[in-house]
Amino acid sequence: MAKSKGSVSAQSLINQGIPASVIAQYGPNINPQEAALIAQSVGANINFGAKINPTEASLLAQAVSSPAPAASTSTFANDPDYQSLSNDYKQMVDFSYQAMKADEADKIKKLQEALNEATAQAEPYWKNVVTITLDELSRGIAESKGDFVSANENLTRRIQEIQQDLTLNRDSMTLEKQAELSSLLADLTDKEQAYQRNVQYLGQEKAGELAKLEADYDNEVGSITRDKEYLTAEEEQQLKNVQQEFARSRDAVIQAAADSGLTFDTKRAIAEQRVKEANTGMVESTKRQYGKQQAELAANLANQNRQKALNEAALGRSYGLKEAEETASLNTYRRKTEEERTGLERNYTTKLQQLELEASRGNLEATKQIEDLKRVYGEDITNLGRKAESYLGTANLPAIEGYSPLGSITGSMYEEKVADISKRQAAIYNTKVGASLNY
Repeated sequence: MAKSKGSVSAQSLINQGIPASVIAQYGPNINPQEAALIAQSVGANINFGAKINPTEASLLAQAVSSPAPAASTSTFANDPDYQSLSNDYKQMVDFSYQAMKADEADKIKKLQEALNEATAQAEPYWKNVVTITLDELSRGIAESKGDFVSANENLTRRIQEIQQDLTLNRDSMTLEKQAELSSLLADLTDKEQAYQRNVQYLGQEKAGELAKLEADYDNEVGSITRDKEYLTAEEEQQLKNVQQEFARSRDAVIQAAADSGLTFDTKRAIAEQRVKEANTGMVESTKRQYGKQQAELAANLANQNRQKALNEAALGRSYGLKEAEETASLNTYRRKTEEERTGLERNYTTKLQQLELEASRGNLEATKQIEDLKRVYGEDITNLGRKAESYLGTANLPAIEGYSPLGSITGSMYEEKVADISKRQAAIYNTKVGASLNY
C-alpha cells in the first residue's frame, strides 16, 4: 500500500474525524488517507480534499466490509512473526499486503500505458532515423558504385582503345609491310625483266656477231674460191699459151731447118729437143707457180675455217661470260631481295610483337586496376554494410548487393531507441504518478 504521507498520532486522526473504533482496530500508525477511506466506508463523516488512488479505495472498502482473512489463507500464514501477532494486527498486515499488491498492479498498468505512449511518440522519430540512415546508406552505396562503375568503364574503354590501337597498328603495319614487300618484288620483277631483255639482247648481239663472222667467212671463202677458179683458168690459159708458144717455137725450128735443108738433120732434132725441154720447163714452172698459189689459197681457206672456229668460240665465250655475269647479277639481286624480305618480315614481326607486348602490358595494368577497383568497391560495400548493420541491426538492414550480413546483430540503434523510449516512458510515468498523488 502506498504511503504518500507519513503516519500521525491517534489524537491527530481523531481530530480529523476518524472514529476511535477504526483507530483502535488498525492502530494509530495507519495512513491518514487509508484511515479516512475506512471511516468513510463505515459511514464516518470525514471531509478531506485529496483524491486517493481508486484501486486503494476499492481495496480499503472491501477490507472494511469483509471479515479479516483466515490465518490459513494469509500469505504469511507460515511466518512465525506473523503467527505471534494478534488477529487485529494480522488483519492489518494482510490488508496492508493486499493494498501494496494493488498499488504495484496500478504501477504496472501506468508503466505499460507510459510505455505505449512513449513507443507511440518515439516510433515516428526512429522511423525517420531509419529512413535517413537508409538514405545515407543508399547514397553511400550509389556513390561507391558510381565511382566504381565510372572508373571501371574508363578502364574498360582503355582496354578497348588499346585493342583498337593494336588492331589499327597491326593493320597499318601489315599495309606498310605489304607495300615494302610489293616494292621489293616489283624491283625484283624489274630486275628479272631487265635480265631477260639483256640476255635477249646478248643473244641477238651474239647472233649478229655470228652472222657477221659467217658473212666474213663466206666472203673470204668466196674470194678464195674465186681466186682458185681464176688461177685454174689462168693456169689453163698460161699452159695453153706455153703450148702455143711451144708449137710456134717448134714450127720455127722446123721451118728454119727446112729453110736450111736440114729436115731430118741432127741439129734440127737437137733444136726441137731444146724447144720441147723449154716447153716442158715452162709448163712445169707454170704449174708450180699456179700450184703454189692454189696451195696458198687452200691454206688461206683452211686458215679462214680455223679463224672462223676461233672467232665463234671466242664470241661464244664472250657472250657466255656476259650472260653469266647477267645471271650472277640477277641471282645476287634475288639473294639480296630475299635477305631484305626476310629482314623486313623479321623487323615487322618484332614490331608487332612489341606492340602486342605493350598492349598486353596495358591490358594487364588496366585489368589489375579493375581488380583493385573491385576489391576497393567490395571493401567499401562491406564497410557500409557492416556500419549500417551495426547501427540498424540485421533485421532492419535492407538487401545490399555484394554484402552478406553477419546476422543476429541487434544494432546500436535498438539500444538508443530503447533508451529513448525508456526515458520517455519514465517522464510519462512520473507525470501520471505525480497527477494521481497530487491531493
